[in-house]
Amino acid sequence: MGVNYNSRGRVAPEVVEYKSLGTDAAISVAIAPVHKFRILNITAHGASAVTEPLTLTLNASQGAAYDTVLYSDATWTNLFKKGEPSEVFEAGDSLTLGCTNSAIVKGVVVRIELL
Repeated sequence: MGVNYNSRGRVAPEVVEYKSLGTDAAISVAIAPVHKFRILNITAHGASAVTEPLTLTLNASQGAAYDTVLYSDATWTNLFKKGEPSEVFEAGDSLTLGCTNSAIVKGVVVRIELL
């Protein structure tokens, strides 16, 4: 992984996309960067209204006692969720984004910024 620079010549964080595209399959996106990171945004599209929640879970590096659900929405068709700029996750933390609805065509993209 190389170093990226912004227009001012400063080191720029790297943006990574995690994608899950499927037909008649549950959504499952596992995000496990080895650096500190933050969520830029989550986009999801369903062909029709979804009845099971799309859930984003933090799997904390400190152990299961610190795991938590960060976001859950059961009524999405087209979803855009912006991350909290002040919410920074530690190296070793991981995220899981999932939805068990397997009856629709859907796509999910999670964009994170490695710090």
